[in-house]
Amino acid sequence: MIVRKIFDQDILKINEWWRCHGWPPVNKYMLSSDGYLAEENGLGVAAAWYGKISNSKTALMEWMVKNPESNKEQTYKGFGLIREAIENQSKSDGFRILMTIIDHKNLKKFFSDAGYISGDKGYDTYLKILK
Repeated sequence: MIVRKIFDQDILKINEWWRCHGWPPVNKYMLSSDGYLAEENGLGVAAAWYGKISNSKTALMEWMVKNPESNKEQTYKGFGLIREAIENQSKSDGFRILMTIIDHKNLKKFFSDAGYISGDKGYDTYLKILK
C-alpha cells in the first residue's frame, strides 16, 4: 500500500465515498491542496486532508473518509499510513500540534491508540459560505 497526494481527478471518486456513507461531499473550497490518498494495487482505500492554521503552530488532519468497498484491515492500514504522512509533513512544516475533529467511534479509538488525546467535547461546527 502506498500514500500519495490527491489529484483533481480523484475528487469525483472520493465524493462518491462520502455519498455512500450518507454524507454530502465536502465543498471544494473547504479542502486544502494537501490531500492524501492511500492506494492498494491502484485502488483508493482512504483519504484525508492536511490543513494549516495560519499564525499558529497547529495543523489539522481533516475530512477523513474511506472507500466503502475497503475492508477493515485495508482501511486501518490506509488511515495509519496517511496519519503518519500527515504527521511527518506537519513536523517538516514546523508545526507542534496536529489535531483532528472527529465524531466516529472507530476513528476515536484509532487516534487514541496512536497517542492522540481528546480535547473539546459536546459542540457543533457552524459554517457560512461567504459570497
